[in-house]
Amino acid sequence: MKVASRESRAASGQTSCLRCGSPAISGSGSESARPFRRAKRGFCTPCAVCSFFQDENENHGIGFALPADFDPQGLLLPHIQQQFARVLEVGNSELTMEEIDWDQVIEKWGAVSVASPEPFAKLTTRLKARDSGLMTQD
Repeated sequence: MKVASRESRAASGQTSCLRCGSPAISGSGSESARPFRRAKRGFCTPCAVCSFFQDENENHGIGFALPADFDPQGLLLPHIQQQFARVLEVGNSELTMEEIDWDQVIEKWGAVSVASPEPFAKLTTRLKARDSGLMTQD
């Protein structure tokens, strides 16, 4: 997942989050970083975390494993954050736990994309198809 983080240490410019439109700093990332790496365009940190938990494509997130009535307040539980920290560590992620404002993640959980009124999981699938050359940009 590409993160254009406000806190990027390797910042090279300014961009806007593809989901919420918030300002974000872009940077160049390592191809080996998973599940999050810096990017010239992508999501702000809260939206990237939302995407990880909401994306129903098992190669990009864990939304397929969450119950339909999942309450994002559960992300504030210490054991959930400890497990998420482990995912970041094992994946050599360029996003750190210190960069995540969990209150903002919860606030943006139900956000509709500024790029499209589609549900978020459907939008991320469409954007990935477009970026891979399978779909042209409208």
